[in-house]
Amino acid sequence: MKKEVLVLGVKKYDFITEDGEKVQGTRVYFYDEEGDESSKEKVKGYIPTKRWFPGFEKFEQFQSNNLPGKYEMEYDIRISEKGLNLVIKGFTYVGSAEPIA
Repeated sequence: MKKEVLVLGVKKYDFITEDGEKVQGTRVYFYDEEGDESSKEKVKGYIPTKRWFPGFEKFEQFQSNNLPGKYEMEYDIRISEKGLNLVIKGFTYVGSAEPIA
């Protein structure tokens, strides 16, 4: 499945936890203009979604001059005993960001 989202930014993380575990990953911040209609009464403004990806592969896929920007997000929804899980496969740049209406 695919949908267009506005990627606001990406952040690389590289640290060691108190337990001595090394954590490396990338957090992607994006906004879905369609959003969740059920939360409109509880939210004012624009609240971005964030998603964690292990490693730096996703970080390297984004170019600074294309952020913020419109991206096509490819994803799947997996069903498990815990419920539905969004699995993001990747982001493809489709154009520069326009002001949110």
